Amino acid sequence: KSDAYLYLGKCYEQFGYKDENKCVQYYEKSDCYQSYKRLAFIYYEGFFGKKDLNKVILFAEKAYRDGYYDPDGEVGCLLGKLYYGEFSLKKDYKKAYNYFSTAAQKHWSIEAYYYLGLCYQYGYGVDVNRKKAIELIDYAAKKGFAKAKTKLKEFK
Repeated sequence: KSDAYLYLGKCYEQFGYKDENKCVQYYEKSDCYQSYKRLAFIYYEGFFGKKDLNKVILFAEKAYRDGYYDPDGEVGCLLGKLYYGEFSLKKDYKKAYNYFSTAAQKHWSIEAYYYLGLCYQYGYGVDVNRKKAIELIDYAAKKGFAKAKTKLKEFK
């Protein structure tokens, strides 16, 4: 049943049926990791004119909690950025650090390595450690993350 709602949601989002209300309705009924992840990104990106950061947190946390895996670390990294304060929400650097750390260490998210480096640089959720910050940001830069390449120039 859950998979059927997920695929119906995808049909209304991606496969030519384009009905934003039905898409969201079916994803919400699906009640699974993949649907929660899609809803988080729909509200994050503002698809269908539905940008709502509180709903991003709601669905991203459900996806993170219910998804026994976050294969690419995307959800964890998104939550980290939200709590890092990148989108003008209440900052919680400890939560941000924990999400970035998990996304980097368990899922090899290059973006998470970059943000984890920033946490070490500024002491957000962790003690300041310039050497560790450079190491993490350098790793992200070597893997092609553009922001990391730019940030490395500040250290030189």
